[in-house]
Amino acid sequence: MDNKKLIHDTVVATLAALNSQPKPQDCYKATEARLYAYSTLRANIEQYKLDIRDLKAERVTEKSKDITCWGGASSRLTPEEKQQARIMAVEVKLARDQAEVAKINRILDRLEISEGTDAVDIIRQAYFSACLWMILRCMKVYRSRPSSAGARA
Repeated sequence: MDNKKLIHDTVVATLAALNSQPKPQDCYKATEARLYAYSTLRANIEQYKLDIRDLKAERVTEKSKDITCWGGASSRLTPEEKQQARIMAVEVKLARDQAEVAKINRILDRLEISEGTDAVDIIRQAYFSACLWMILRCMKVYRSRPSSAGARA
C-alpha cells in the first residue's frame, strides 16, 4: 500500500514539475519581447537618471500643493524622507532596467563569440532599429488600405 502511494506521489510531482517548465514557444515569445523592449529600456535608463538628478536638485518644501498624497495617515514622514522615498522608487526602476539591458548585452556578447558578428548585427537591425520598426509598421498600414483599383470598379 505504501509503495502505491509513493509511486502516485512521485508521478504527480514529476508531472507538476514538467508542466511548470516553460514551453519553447513561450521562451521564444519572451525573448522576442525582451529584444523589442531593448530600445525602450535604454531610453528609460537615461530618463530615470535625469529624474534622479532632478529629484536630488529639487528643493524640498514642508507642504505639498499636489493632490497626490505620498504618506499614509498612520505615518508622518518628513519632507526629506518623502523625497528620499521618491528617489529610491526611481532608483529601483533604474536598477531593474539596467539589469535587463545587461542581461541582453551578455547574451549578445555570447552569441557574437559563438556565431560571429553577422548574427548579432542581424538581431540589432531587426529588433533595435527604429527605422525597421517604422518600415514594418508602414507596410502593415499599406497592406490594410483598400486598393484604389478596387475602389474604382
